[in-house]
Amino acid sequence: MKSRINTIVLAVVATVFVAGCTSGPSTDVAPQPGTGDIVNVAVTDSGFVPEVVEIDAGDTVVWTNSRTNVNVWPASDDHPTHTKLPGFDPLRGIGKGQTYQFTFTKSGEWRYHDHLHPAVEGLIRVK
Repeated sequence: MKSRINTIVLAVVATVFVAGCTSGPSTDVAPQPGTGDIVNVAVTDSGFVPEVVEIDAGDTVVWTNSRTNVNVWPASDDHPTHTKLPGFDPLRGIGKGQTYQFTFTKSGEWRYHDHLHPAVEGLIRVK
């Protein structure tokens, strides 16, 4: 009887271990409200990479702060009001390794900048 219980306990522990080690879907980016693709932009010490992005309406851009211990704040022009594309503003800085995402639903050319470092600029072209 003890042998059977030990076997069952061992099987349960092994199952939990294997389940914990298998990779599932990434949780780095939350499910997207748009129906299109995801395009990544790194915010580096040199600026936005890539600086110019071309996407389709419905695509989502995800900015990742890759700067060295500096917060960033990607937001729609004009500085400091961010009114060219309402909603394109995280309303706060994002720390190293953190992300901000925005789904572009309106066609056009959308210039943006880093609110905390306004000379750092980028452009999103939405078809």
